[in-house]
Amino acid sequence: MTRHKLIQLLASLSRKEMTRFREFAFSPYHNKHEKVRELVVHLSASYPDFSEITCGRYLLFLQLFPGEKYDKRKLALIFTYTYRLWEEFACLENLKNIPEECAFKTLSYLRHFAGDLFEKNLSRIEKKMESEPYRDAQHQLIRYRLATEADLYFAQQGKHETGSNILHKQTYLDHYFISEKLKNACEITIRKRILRVDYKVSLLEIILKEVAGNWPHYKQVPSVAVYFKMYRLLSGAKDSYFEVVDTLGANEQHFRKEERQLLYHNLQNYCIEQINTGRTEFLRHGFELYQLQLKKQLLSINGALPEAHYKTSSPLDFASGKMIGYVISSIPSGINYIPM
Repeated sequence: MTRHKLIQLLASLSRKEMTRFREFAFSPYHNKHEKVRELVVHLSASYPDFSEITCGRYLLFLQLFPGEKYDKRKLALIFTYTYRLWEEFACLENLKNIPEECAFKTLSYLRHFAGDLFEKNLSRIEKKMESEPYRDAQHQLIRYRLATEADLYFAQQGKHETGSNILHKQTYLDHYFISEKLKNACEITIRKRILRVDYKVSLLEIILKEVAGNWPHYKQVPSVAVYFKMYRLLSGAKDSYFEVVDTLGANEQHFRKEERQLLYHNLQNYCIEQINTGRTEFLRHGFELYQLQLKKQLLSINGALPEAHYKTSSPLDFASGKMIGYVISSIPSGINYIPM
């Protein structure tokens, strides 16, 4: 049984997670099957050694069904039940790390059974969303889902006139959809050059026309404004490189770190591409962009600067490695670099 998917999944857990799964198996709300509990107890005691010596099929059967003739179907059934329990456990554990999902589930429940509490919870969540700094596509999606719940609630209450949630739904959905399409368009543009394949982005021309024609509105939406400018730059439009840098700089606080790293990485690759075409002025632009990323600590991973960012064989080895020395000397305190 050591090759069973349940064993492989449990092997990937930490000791704390394995203990929590054992506790979960003893919750009568989630599991009342005694043999499942016995199996989880044995697996928890064996962790992390899930070998044939500790978890062989005959040994497990003897543990669960002492004195009975071996029946692989009975053992397989217990494993199936236990695996389903693990799926439920994994879902709930993951939900703890996504508080907005829990909030949506609670709102949906309150919408059906407790109107006053629904309105209070909706107001609390909306205030929290307004106070957070992020205005990326994920933020737009969450706001859309909140507006959807609110619209359903007020429709059920016959209070169509009390709010404009249907309009908010449209706005947030548009912002999310356009942001994601433009983000994907940027990534596809880069991959087309690397992989030499011809990807298509459906509705892209319509989206570009929509954003350009309503720029005063969309420039106030960070996730749209940044990716619109980025896509035009990467696709060869006449937009200024510095205009894109300025747009990103003015809005980067609205993106999570991982996305900011990706955005600056796209600009860095653009500089490299321009250098390779003979535009030597991008030697300086690329170096300055590198310094900016170092200052903002966007190049470090777990407090260390990856080797690829400073070794002399790097694509950013501007001017035969001399500029790499300047880059390393610019590393802020608190960031280590990994020696070759």
